[in-house]
Order: sequence, then structure tokens, then C-alpha cells
Amino acid sequence: GGEEECKAQEDERREKDDGGNSNFCILLTATICPAQNMTHTVRRQPRLRAREYERVVESWAESYREREGRGEKELPKIIFVENGNNNLDALREASRTKNINAFEFVSWHDTKIKGGFVARGKGFAEYRSIAYGIKNSRAAGEGGCDMIVKVTGRYFIPSLIDEIARLRREEKDATLIVQGTENWWNMHENDGGVVRSEVVGWKKGREEWIYEGQNEAIGVPMERVLALRVREIEQGG
Repeated sequence: GGEEECKAQEDERREKDDGGNSNFCILLTATICPAQNMTHTVRRQPRLRAREYERVVESWAESYREREGRGEKELPKIIFVENGNNNLDALREASRTKNINAFEFVSWHDTKIKGGFVARGKGFAEYRSIAYGIKNSRAAGEGGCDMIVKVTGRYFIPSLIDEIARLRREEKDATLIVQGTENWWNMHENDGGVVRSEVVGWKKGREEWIYEGQNEAIGVPMERVLALRVREIEQGG
């Protein structure tokens, strides 16, 4: 009767809400052909970089296939953003999973990463890709994910999916999620740890607030900006 129907609808809502009410996307940033004078770039050969990204995508896809095989649902969508307008067919082939919509690839040509923009550093170039990817991604568009976790594209982090599941349960109202390591140096204004920039999570729409201030030309690297944003939040900003 009506009571059983209401209970069924309630069970369905509970199942959908299990694990929190935030939809996460993982955004992988990549540059196959880096600018010649880009900061903090060790590997510059495009062919080697493309192969590295392909191996990383294969690792993410294999992890997703294993999780799909165990019946896991609501895995975060992965958005791969490349800023040189390169052909990504090999990466698409490497990303095959049961859910054909698990991966989305966005490739564009950032013509402004030169001159003064290069001087602002690798983190600022990455921010431009992040902003473009979010704006032009179906997964991150209206009605899509409301939390973004950016991962530098050469990294595969097996535990990240489980960590995102924990965040959905326990940190539903998070604005900024950062990683830290023990401070091995006596750094000015540091309270015991170093904020890293390879993996950063945030509420969608806060990209400019997080990344815009990065400028290595004046001694403000991305790690410094993240530390300042954390301090703002801790102080109620």
C-alpha cells in the first residue's frame, strides 16, 4: 500500500545520499608540450610526457575497473585537461571502463602562457587549465560535481577514491582540502608543515580565490598561496 511505497522511496533516497551529498570530480592537469621557459619542469620531451600520462590514465582506469568489479558505485568522474590542444586518442583508449562516462577529456590551446604569464609560474598555467576544464566539462557543468579534486596529471593515487568517500561522509561542508608534509626546513611563517600543491580539493567556484594570487615572479608560489588560504579559513575568512 501507500505506506510500503513511501518506505521504498525513503530507502531509495537514503541509498542515493549514502556517503554524503557532495559530488566529487577528479581533475587531472596535463601539459604534453610545456613552454620552453616554464618553471619547475624537468621532463620536457613531448613523447615521454605523453607516454607518462598514458600510463597514469591506464592506472586510474584499472583501479576503476577493479572497483566496478566489486560493485562500487558513484565513483568520481575523472576530467583530464591538457593545455596544448594535442590529440588525446591514445589516452581515451587507455581509459576504457565499464562506465563509458567515467572519463572526460578536454584539450585546448592556451596561447597566453608566454611572456609575463610564464613568469608567474607553472601553478598559474595550471590554474588556467583548471578554469578552462571546469567551464567546458560536462561532468563539472551545471548539475554536475560541486567539489573538485585537482591532481597533477603525472600522479596516480590509489587511495584517493577511498579518501573522497570519507570526505563525502565526514567533510560535507569543506571549502578547501589540502595535503601537507612534515616541515624539514625552518620556513618563515610556517607552523610546522609544508602545504603541497600536487593534490588540492575545493568547492567548485572557488578556483579564482585559491589560484589567482600565485606569482613566482614576486616570490608567491602556489604552496604559499594555499597556506595563506588555509589561514584565512582558520581565521574565519
